[in-house]
Parts: sequence; structure tokens; C-alpha cells
Amino acid sequence: MKTILKKRKRLEAVRPVCQEGIPEASFNFILDQINLEKKVAFKITSPLNMNYVFGMIDEVPMAIKKIFSSKIF
Repeated sequence: MKTILKKRKRLEAVRPVCQEGIPEASFNFILDQINLEKKVAFKITSPLNMNYVFGMIDEVPMAIKKIFSSKIF
């Protein structure tokens, strides 16, 4: 953990993430450019930019908002 924090302080890439479906050649090129191995990079299926979700919150009916915003405990 200390080594990860040191790398983060020096602004090195700690956990590179890209979206699933990126061409393998592009993925390898990016990893080569930032000098990382393939085993430390992740491909995810969810969108990397989730800003659109905040705009959808206003469209959710108030009854549903109350259900999800109430405390469970």
C-alpha cells in the first residue's frame, strides 16, 4: 500500500481504466505510452463518464426518491 501511495503522490498511473470494446491495438498503445503492463489495467462495461445520471435524478418521481433516500437502519 505504501508503494501505491508513493506512486500516487508522484502522479503516476495507479489504476488505468478503459471502456470495454476499445480495440486491442489502442489498448496496448496506451499501456505502452504510460509504461504499464496489461495485468494492471482494467476494462469495464459501465460508462466511464457518469455525469448524465445527475440530470436524470430530477426526472425520477418523488415517491421513488423517498424510497431510496430513506435510512435503512
